[in-house]
Amino acid sequence: GVITYTKTSGEFTRGDCDNSGTYTNTWTATDGCNNTSLVFTQVITIEDTQIPIWSTESVALNVTLECSDTEGLATAQSQAPVAADNCGGVISYTKTSGEFTRGDCDNSGTYTNIWTATDGCNNTSLVFTQVITIEDTQVPIWSTESVALNITLECSDTEGLLNAQAQAPVATDNCGGVITYTKTSGSFVAGACTNAGTYTNTWIANDGCGNSSVEFTQIITLEDTTSPTFIGNLPTDITVSCDEVPVPATLVTSDNCNSENVSVTYNESIISTECKSDYSLIREWIASDCAGNTTSYTQTITVRDTTPPTGTAPEDLYLQDVSDIPDASPSAVTNVMDNCSDTVDISVTDEDNGGVGCADDPYIITRTFILSDCSGNTTTLVQTITVILSDLNVQRVSGTACNQDTVQVDLNSYLPNDIPAGGTWRGTNNSLNVDRGLLDVFGLQAGIYEFEYIKLAEICPSLFMSLRVNENCKVVECEPILVHNAFSPNGDNINEKFVIDNIDNTTCYPDNTVEIYNRWGILVFETRNYNNTTNAFEGISKGRTTISQAEGLPTGTYFYILNYSSVDGNGTIQTHNKSGYLFLSR
Repeated sequence: GVITYTKTSGEFTRGDCDNSGTYTNTWTATDGCNNTSLVFTQVITIEDTQIPIWSTESVALNVTLECSDTEGLATAQSQAPVAADNCGGVISYTKTSGEFTRGDCDNSGTYTNIWTATDGCNNTSLVFTQVITIEDTQVPIWSTESVALNITLECSDTEGLLNAQAQAPVATDNCGGVITYTKTSGSFVAGACTNAGTYTNTWIANDGCGNSSVEFTQIITLEDTTSPTFIGNLPTDITVSCDEVPVPATLVTSDNCNSENVSVTYNESIISTECKSDYSLIREWIASDCAGNTTSYTQTITVRDTTPPTGTAPEDLYLQDVSDIPDASPSAVTNVMDNCSDTVDISVTDEDNGGVGCADDPYIITRTFILSDCSGNTTTLVQTITVILSDLNVQRVSGTACNQDTVQVDLNSYLPNDIPAGGTWRGTNNSLNVDRGLLDVFGLQAGIYEFEYIKLAEICPSLFMSLRVNENCKVVECEPILVHNAFSPNGDNINEKFVIDNIDNTTCYPDNTVEIYNRWGILVFETRNYNNTTNAFEGISKGRTTISQAEGLPTGTYFYILNYSSVDGNGTIQTHNKSGYLFLSR
């Protein structure tokens, strides 16, 4: 008959995992007679034995990054592969993050991450590997500005040069780490001047991965902008005579960089005046170093002629006639010289003493020569011209009188026949009034009175007279003192001494002193108890100041002073004085 089947489908019964279990189906068979068979059971067993399969390509997560790419690294580290399972269901992933493995340098290496995928039935996939490669391909970058170490120094700035050479640039690396620097120190390269030039130093920065930076260049420029200096004792401004101008000094220089390369040039200029011996001498020294720096030093020498000219005055003249006086002439001065001027002006002036030229009143001309140069320096030379008429040939007479006589003595009666009357009588050792030759002797003190007679129209005496005046008509037995005003100690044994007549008579003249002075008032002879034999003036200096004793005194006019005492007929001592010019001729 017909069998009918009744199936009962069982639900899926999960096994040990989601993807495993069983389906249990049952059937019963019924015949037409409702006879039902035993239950037929079908068990369908579901199992999961296949591992998940990675759907992400095996190298899809591998990446190479720059060591500085932290963001990229983070992204790479956050990535994960995806797996698929034949049965579906939930797949769980297990990631093992690898440590950084250093490569050839500190900043290069790898991170190796692995994953496994496990399905619900514990089927585990093959390992998925991600390799993150870290590399350093970028060169270090200089953080120091490219010109920051460049510097310009003075060539003498050794400390600054040391500091500049000690400086170094700094670089940074994208990945950090240790940077090593390689410096190449350049030699000094001189410029046009050896004192100036450059040092060029270069650096290379290397990171730990062999990346080398671009070259960093430092230029140290040495320049010479300082002028040389003059050292030592420099010549100062001075004022000198024209014949004492010093030679130019040799100045010593110093330079901050190279004293041996300093050159010195010398210039000299003159500022003239109207007088060519008075001028200013400008001396300039200019020191230059090889860099063209200069300094100068100036000395001003004021040249002045302060030395008067020199010359030799003509010798003093001793004449016996005014007609023999030479004309005043500048040419009389000899040996005229000046230390600076080529020409010397000479002016001549005469001045006389107003004398008459007689023995007791010589006529003396003081002739002054003034020598002057163009600077106004002067020298005064003096020539003395003395005119004295010698009294050696003047006649001498003597007479006597009594101071009791009231009758005047007529001195004219003593005139020799060759001397005419009508002249003038003048007392020489007295101030008695002689009126036309008549002398009143009454009451005069006894003694010797001396007079001179000057002929009419003449100026010098033609006669000397000694008048002895006796007291109470007693005779005074003494010859008068008579001074001879010229002598010539020249060795011819004639007129060799200064003679004073009767000074040897010590009975009449018991005491005397003689002083003789030269034209400048210097005492050249003095003695007491002068006599004409053993104590006489022979032209030899014997004063308090002895002058050329061995050679004797020169020819010239001297001045004598004679002080003496006398004894009259009554034994009375009287003092007397005589003075006048004395002419010494050799």
